[in-house]
Amino acid sequence: MHHSSRFIDRHFWVAVCIIFVVLFVPMMFREWLSLRSEGLSNVEWYTSSLTSQLRRDLESRHSLIDTLSQLDNRERFVEFDLHVIQKIGHLGLFKVRIYDSSGTMVYDVEEDLVGRTFPKNSSMKMALDGEVVSRIIDRNEYFEEYGQEINVDMAEVYMPIVSESDGSIPYVLEAYYDYSPITSRTHRFLIKSTLSLLITTLVVLALLIYLYRGRQRLGRKLEALEAILPICMYCKKIHLEKTGEPDQWVEIEAYFARQEDLSFSHGICQDCLQKHHSGSKAAQKIPGDK
Repeated sequence: MHHSSRFIDRHFWVAVCIIFVVLFVPMMFREWLSLRSEGLSNVEWYTSSLTSQLRRDLESRHSLIDTLSQLDNRERFVEFDLHVIQKIGHLGLFKVRIYDSSGTMVYDVEEDLVGRTFPKNSSMKMALDGEVVSRIIDRNEYFEEYGQEINVDMAEVYMPIVSESDGSIPYVLEAYYDYSPITSRTHRFLIKSTLSLLITTLVVLALLIYLYRGRQRLGRKLEALEAILPICMYCKKIHLEKTGEPDQWVEIEAYFARQEDLSFSHGICQDCLQKHHSGSKAAQKIPGDK
């Protein structure tokens, strides 16, 4: 602990920067993930609403499942296509595709793609298992997967269409949304969150610095107090105080032998030599003479 404390003292501001990064970066990353998840949840909710609207619009004549099973009929296709086109652009909806359980496309605004069978990707498989799957797909990814260029980043959602009669999932609806408005809103919230978290982190950091500096000052005071040895003004014995032990007055030699593991050899200074042995030849010898 003592060595680590000395290291922090020597590299105090480096330690402060490390603490700032450790506190701030994970919070910002978590906030970004939260906003991203919220945006995708909104898109999933829009897609669920789209599916409900299609059910409601068609239920007067046929169920949604029956309509999708008969889209090879030109009249049914045109009727269904009209309902979908009315919703294109609503809430950022860009494109709708519907596949059956084998991966064959039964509906697309671009009719030339209808009837083609596509390999079932992981999202399609999860949707056929009853999960709603969403992701953000940028322009490059979209071009690589579908060979089409787009001007905005998209949100892609796979929504299972559940049969109300037996609970099976014969179809999957794939919807694409313009994610730009959600991205812009996310950026605005992220900027606000960044400022808020930055202020909070700086306040916490300032408090930690204040407490640490206070601890340093207290430590220096304790060191100064510990450096003052109570010593008898007459016999020069040192007073020892230890918790759980009786007070002791020990000789200077004994104190340093105990504290520092030192031993002493004895001599006599020139003043004491003159005082106590003034008549001896040693006392008359001038220091430095040989």
